[in-house]
Amino acid sequence: MKLSCVLVALAWIPASAAFAPVGWKGSTSRTDSSLNGYLKKLFGDRSDDKEEQTRKQSRRFIDSVVKGLERLTGDVVVPPPANTKPPKHVVQGNFDYMPTKEMTGVETHICRLAATMAQQCYDIQRDKKDTFKLSTKDHEVETILVTKQGKFQPTSPTFGAAVCGDTMILAWRGSDMDGAPMDFINDMAFSPCTNIAWRNHAKTLKLHGAMTSLCANDIATYEETIIAECKKRGIKEIVTTGHSLGGGIAQVAHTILRAQIQEESSPWSELNGDVNVRSVVFSAPMTTVLLEEYTEKTEQFMEEINDNSCILIFSNDPVPRCYGYISFIEDIVDDVIPYLSSTAAKKVPVPNFLLQRTLDKFMKKKVVGLMENERFNDLLTVMAEYVHPGNIIYYESPESRPRVLGDRGFAYVGQDTDTFRSVRYKGEKNVNPLDEILAWHNDIIGAPGLSYDDSVLH
Repeated sequence: MKLSCVLVALAWIPASAAFAPVGWKGSTSRTDSSLNGYLKKLFGDRSDDKEEQTRKQSRRFIDSVVKGLERLTGDVVVPPPANTKPPKHVVQGNFDYMPTKEMTGVETHICRLAATMAQQCYDIQRDKKDTFKLSTKDHEVETILVTKQGKFQPTSPTFGAAVCGDTMILAWRGSDMDGAPMDFINDMAFSPCTNIAWRNHAKTLKLHGAMTSLCANDIATYEETIIAECKKRGIKEIVTTGHSLGGGIAQVAHTILRAQIQEESSPWSELNGDVNVRSVVFSAPMTTVLLEEYTEKTEQFMEEINDNSCILIFSNDPVPRCYGYISFIEDIVDDVIPYLSSTAAKKVPVPNFLLQRTLDKFMKKKVVGLMENERFNDLLTVMAEYVHPGNIIYYESPESRPRVLGDRGFAYVGQDTDTFRSVRYKGEKNVNPLDEILAWHNDIIGAPGLSYDDSVLH
């Protein structure tokens, strides 16, 4: 997804408990006492004034835009202090601590293979590789599927599958704004949609609209191959993965495949009782919206999704905070404004008074006016509904031990310990966030972060 979510935000400004993997039980029923209560926790301890909180968030966005415009249109633009230190989060190699199975639900080498596939999907898209290169001296990995989508490459992410032992990994490419500019539209098309693929839970569960379409396209196209390979190789677990946009698609794929395996009329039901599905994704946006009017069957289904999902994130990366962690995005916007506006003003090849007149006429009246419309508040209300199911594995720095967090959603007012939204944005004085924002997003898989370095692969 690269930084689409933040770029849109900036466009408004000119210029835990241990992870307990659940064995695949198909559609067998559980009693309430055997559930961890994911949906009960998600809808518990909610603020009574959720609507008012959304309005406050909307107002803060508008105030940030006005602040940025004023810096651009003033007679004198005072730049922020120059950087006095190098960027803090510059990753040269692997993180010091790899995630454990208790955190992710998979062996560490499977998590690292997932990160490596997510990274190599970009290389394949850009013709730096023809196929995945994943085997190490300890683990043989066989690629069974790679597609750059043929003539649809400009609009559809690279997709591939590989097998290591009795685990199959399905991976999708993240956004590539140079090679596939349509990715930006897919990132932003976050209309929560239900789908016939999970018809038994359609009234309660909605997923990111564009990512669902991209995922359903690949699942429908390659299901015969994937099912046949699972049966032939005795696959016990399918792990869906990807980075950014690809991670969002992978989370959707987890939901679709789990629902299809439980659907008796689906060809995927041949894997029921033999194959578990889980997602291990990196730097992905939120894809899931849940409604409170759930049935016991959906409660069980979402319990399985929650118990078999994880996302790994790094530092102040804004993308995993999209779309529901609105205050975090606003904090980044506030931190970026001084650097963004002063840099933009220096580069504008027109006298400042002309710039001021243009911005006063168009931006202040049109953009701010649009945002003050009730529809903008309605949009934020939709964004606030998004959550991350499962474990959130948070790395504050390349040297830090990862923390396991859980997302309780917008307007949660219960105990704040180890919740995703208790981790606030951490800016640093005299350090330009624009110098670090790509590292926050990409380095978890590409520095190589959690990935295997090319030197150990064959």
